[in-house]
Amino acid sequence: MGRDGNMDTKVAGPPRVFDDLRRGMSTRLAPLLPAAIASARREYDNLMLDDPPPGLLEDRSDLLLLTRQSTSYERRWQERFLQGTQGWPHTEGPGAQGDAFALVSDDELQAQLIGEPVIGALERRHADILDTIDRRLYSLAARLGSQSRPGNPFGPRALVQAYLRAVTVHDCNSRVRGALLRHYERQAGERLGELYTWLNGELADAGYAMASGSEEAMLLGAVGTGAGRDTVWSQGNALAPQASTWRPQAGQPPAPRRTPADAVRGNLLRERVRRARFADGMREMRPEELLALLSLLQAEADALHAVRGQPSIGRVLRGCLAQVGERIGIQHGTAVPAQFQDDTIELVGRLFDELASRHALAPAALDRLARLTLPFLRLALEDPYLFDESPVHPALQVLARLVECWDANPTELPVEQELHQLADHVAQAVIDDYNGNNELFVQLQRRMEQAIEPLQRRAELAEKRVWQAIQGRERLAAARRDADMRLRALLARGPLLPSVGEFLAESWRQLLVQTWLRDGADSSRYRDAVALGEAMQRLDADARSGGGRAVADALIALEPSLRDCCAACGLDDDAATRLLAGLVTELAQPDAPRATQAMTPLAPEGDGADVVAPDTSPDADALDIGQRLVEQRPGATPRMLRLAWRSPISGAHLLVNPQGARERVCTGAELADAIARGELLPRPSPGPVAAALRRLEQGTP
Repeated sequence: MGRDGNMDTKVAGPPRVFDDLRRGMSTRLAPLLPAAIASARREYDNLMLDDPPPGLLEDRSDLLLLTRQSTSYERRWQERFLQGTQGWPHTEGPGAQGDAFALVSDDELQAQLIGEPVIGALERRHADILDTIDRRLYSLAARLGSQSRPGNPFGPRALVQAYLRAVTVHDCNSRVRGALLRHYERQAGERLGELYTWLNGELADAGYAMASGSEEAMLLGAVGTGAGRDTVWSQGNALAPQASTWRPQAGQPPAPRRTPADAVRGNLLRERVRRARFADGMREMRPEELLALLSLLQAEADALHAVRGQPSIGRVLRGCLAQVGERIGIQHGTAVPAQFQDDTIELVGRLFDELASRHALAPAALDRLARLTLPFLRLALEDPYLFDESPVHPALQVLARLVECWDANPTELPVEQELHQLADHVAQAVIDDYNGNNELFVQLQRRMEQAIEPLQRRAELAEKRVWQAIQGRERLAAARRDADMRLRALLARGPLLPSVGEFLAESWRQLLVQTWLRDGADSSRYRDAVALGEAMQRLDADARSGGGRAVADALIALEPSLRDCCAACGLDDDAATRLLAGLVTELAQPDAPRATQAMTPLAPEGDGADVVAPDTSPDADALDIGQRLVEQRPGATPRMLRLAWRSPISGAHLLVNPQGARERVCTGAELADAIARGELLPRPSPGPVAAALRRLEQGTP
């Protein structure tokens, strides 16, 4: 019996083998259309809950009719699919018949417009296993007497064309037909990996594409079937076998050589992580073989779940690849990855081990990170320059962003939830959609930047308001301390007239604070304000010694400055005149009583932070603004904080959460102490991926 319980394909002839395959595929693929109809119906029902777009009622009516007749559409799809396989490999089915120069109908044109993108997406997603199946089918076609290279009757094109012939423009409007095709693509994308694995196994069991050696020695088939190939595929007798996807096409200009030998940094990394290999008596896998295994493994929803609790992703990855190989005929211990492949598996595994172990990731994020190993391993195998690109390859930038969004994210704040959901969706897109199409990473990088930029902008505005408020209080406190210090110095020089003491303690000190805040302590206006106070103290001393004429001249010279001081303090001209008159009256009396003035500080203790010397906490000062730090407290979920601002006055450090709200304000010494205790863990400024690669490059544990 075969894998599906049908007639044993090993003893069946080629016609029977192909008939069993097409009927088996038809039976397994038929449920996709009813599932797509049900999925589209749910989507349209959800749209009705909100403001329905124009035409939604008509679309729902069409979908309702399709739903009621889904069983008949399923049968119709099977009929169209089986019709497309009739006569293979000598004919290409209905799609290949007819006049090649006939006009294209509107129905056919619309079918091409909506069908080709879906066909291309599915072919890219399953490119490796399709290439393997194609080569097995060439062997089957040769046994059936074909003298040309037939198409794959079970490929994505056959599935989509069967859908377009089963659901026509007469069954529903074009909007519903296109929307239903999108759901059909999603359903097919999830199932085709499993179905193509079954198809490949059936062909392997039947002995096709086994030109020489054992089945595992020709993993997934070589091009040809041994004896008879030279006559079937000989020059002039048939088309030459199409080059495989990993080989350059004949007649095309060769692409620039990008070989592992030229990847300087990548080679260094591979040498750093190279492990001892035991490959005696075992053959080395070809590049396309390992890529095919990766494609099959990537299609499994529970791939790499065994990584939970394991110290090495690379070890689990090797075990999973071996299991997939055994399912398609590769016996354990008969084939091993080549040196470059093994080094790359170890390097990618170690990279993801670093990312998983050195970041605070939730279990769901760890699972997604483990599954991301597969597409990134494929990328590293296909592009030896992945780690040598300058600027950094978009894929590594996307990976770094994903880890940053997941790291120490408890999803408590709205912005944390948005970042986590964004990372989840992008990671799933890489897992589901990457099949060698590097443009995907460019699109996902752009998507992440567009989503994160407004969140960062709002957070920066919020944190700016926070540090500006703190800075404002600190500047006011510093200005008041400076004014208190200068007043204290003048009062210490001796007793003063009551009017002079009152002027210095109130109007002059207020002028100092305002000028310090407005113009700064180094400005000429501030120096002039300081000079005014010292001049008034000297006038008082001169008046006490009887220098009447000199005192009068000095008062006349100071009158403009005294009036400006009064105006700055909010006094009008009359009040300023009365103040000046009082000063003149008392200064004109050398024997007027003088006393030591009492002083009430403008800046009481604790008003503003104390100034911290620049070299008090070198560890904290070494942190750059924007540095990310993980806060770890006993019994609490790790949280991501950010160093938003360092005070130039007090040396205080402001730490904010992802929303830009204040979480901590501490001195440099306090921050350094928290880092030393492990309460705050700085994240490397180059980013998680760059830091991990640097550790691997340097051999740092």
